[in-house]
Amino acid sequence: MEIPDETEVGWYRLGAGPGEPGATVLAGHVSWNRTDGPFRELDRLELGATVDLALADGSTRSYRVVERAQYPKLQLPAERIWTSTGPETLVSITCGGAFNPEIRRYFDNIVVYAVPAT
Repeated sequence: MEIPDETEVGWYRLGAGPGEPGATVLAGHVSWNRTDGPFRELDRLELGATVDLALADGSTRSYRVVERAQYPKLQLPAERIWTSTGPETLVSITCGGAFNPEIRRYFDNIVVYAVPAT
């Protein structure tokens, strides 16, 4: 998955799309180049919060947050994230946890799982 620049959210195009079975995976920065990223507050989303996803056709799809997790970067649960089968899920990923100033990277990823709100 190619990570977008600091102002955009990227979509894993080989996964599911909104409204399809499996995981619609989005990724965005917390911050980059001294600029807050679109997922700056992702680690603060509470269970039950509503996430509205604007689609290319101008419509909006609503999801309800059901889980927020933190994983070491190399230990993301592939079977939950990179799937195109099973229930529709919105998976949002960003960096989090402790920051390593030597390599200018976070050690972990924050992952928020959401299901259709309807």
